[in-house]
Amino acid sequence: MVSSGNGRVSQELTPHGSCYPLAMTKKRRWMRQAGSWANLSIVGIQFPVAIALGFFWGKWLDEHLGTWPWLTGVFSLFGIIAGFVNLFRITAQAERMERLDAERSAREAGDADGVDERGEDAGR
Repeated sequence: MVSSGNGRVSQELTPHGSCYPLAMTKKRRWMRQAGSWANLSIVGIQFPVAIALGFFWGKWLDEHLGTWPWLTGVFSLFGIIAGFVNLFRITAQAERMERLDAERSAREAGDADGVDERGEDAGR
């Protein structure tokens, strides 16, 4: 929002002319980035939890079926695999979101120069 000298506040539109103020799009971009970082921070918790769940589930099954240490080892391995799958899934999702945000920012910067998506002058 921009304040004119007479005390009134006007909305500053985004470069592509949307009805949202420029500050709102910056806030949305920041919220998307914060969401990506929150998802990435979860990896530090999900990885050991997946391993622990596999280990304790395997141990419980071994105690009830009398197959010690086989199921504990197998389910611990499943927990490790699940931890890595989550790690790769979350990092791929964060990379995809970052790439989309960069493309969106580049598109907005292109619109700010008076050029539309087809490369033509937006003033025509």
